[in-house]
Amino acid sequence: MLPVYRSSGAPAKHWTFTEAMDGAGAVCSSAADMLRYVEAQLEAAAAGPHAQPSSAEPSETEQPSMAGQSADAGETVLRALKASQQELENFGKGTALAYAWIIRSEADGSRTYWHNGGTYGSSSFISFNPQHEAGLVVLSNRGPSVISQLAPLIGLKPMSADLLGAELGRMLYRN
Repeated sequence: MLPVYRSSGAPAKHWTFTEAMDGAGAVCSSAADMLRYVEAQLEAAAAGPHAQPSSAEPSETEQPSMAGQSADAGETVLRALKASQQELENFGKGTALAYAWIIRSEADGSRTYWHNGGTYGSSSFISFNPQHEAGLVVLSNRGPSVISQLAPLIGLKPMSADLLGAELGRMLYRN
């Protein structure tokens, strides 16, 4: 793993998590892995609203699905990814919540799914827009500061992973 730094530039230790907190930031990944994840999310979105596993056994000539998984495993992953995109709550004003995503309605009617995260030494932003068939990942080994998290709420624009990801997304997902 790369070394990580606080927003001040001082070195930071990698966080360790108990099993109970793993979902809050224990993912250790690379840009290449996260881009594969975005591709899988786009594939799940393209599968349509009623993606179901096939009941037939795959033939010997059938290609594996979902990045080399067996057909059954690929269908299970596809269903799980599809479930992660299901809207659970609509807050109005173009913002909704899914299991793993915040959903933003774009001016062109498309929907961008995004999520961010950070520890004292790392920050990240991931988004994808199925209608534009595009996604992006921003990973930083410099953790967010309180200012970088609060500044957008008061109209300031520090260049955090969140801001960079949001700005890139606006450019990428517009027509």
